[in-house]
Amino acid sequence: MRTRKRFQPQMEGMEAMVLLSGAASALHAKMMVDATPAGTITLAGTAHGRFVEQQQNPDTGKTFQLNGMGIISPIGRANVSGSLQFPGFIMGVPATGTLHLRTAHGSLTLQLTQVLPTAATSVPAGQSEFSYKITQATGRFQGDQGSGLVDIMTTADANNASIQTIRGRFTATFLPGPSPLART
Repeated sequence: MRTRKRFQPQMEGMEAMVLLSGAASALHAKMMVDATPAGTITLAGTAHGRFVEQQQNPDTGKTFQLNGMGIISPIGRANVSGSLQFPGFIMGVPATGTLHLRTAHGSLTLQLTQVLPTAATSVPAGQSEFSYKITQATGRFQGDQGSGLVDIMTTADANNASIQTIRGRFTATFLPGPSPLART
C-alpha cells in the first residue's frame, strides 16, 4: 500500500527571502528614469539646405522658408526646416523665427530671435545670428531644454529672375558660447 503525503499550506515570512524575478528591480529602475528631470542640451553642428525668400512689400519685411539637413550634436542627423521673418523699415527690431529639427528619434522646436549687432560690429550681407530657445521636444528628447546661438548664412542663386521671390542656399551653424556679434 502506498503512503500518502498530505499537503498542508503554510505561511512563510518574506523579509528574509530574495525575489528570483528581476521584474521588481526593472520596474524600480524605470520609475527612477521617469522621475529624472529633463536634460539641458546645447546644440553644436551645421546644417545645409535651400531657402526661398518672399518679399511682397518692403514695408512689411521679408520671410525666408528654410529646408535642409545636417548633423547636430547631441541629436545626430536631422532634417532642418523653418521660417525667419525680417522686419521692414523698422530700425532696431530683431528678426524672429522658428526652426524644427527632426530625427528618427524625436524632434526639437526652436524659437529664434536675431542678435542685433552693436554699432562697432559689421555683419556680412546674408549673415544673421540668432539666439535660440528649445520650446518643444518630442520622442527621445521629450522634456529637454536648452538655449544657445545659431548663425545663419544665406547665398542667393545667380539665376533669380524675380526680386519678390529669391531662391538660394543656407548654412545654419549652431555655436556654443556667447555671441561674437554682441561683443563691444
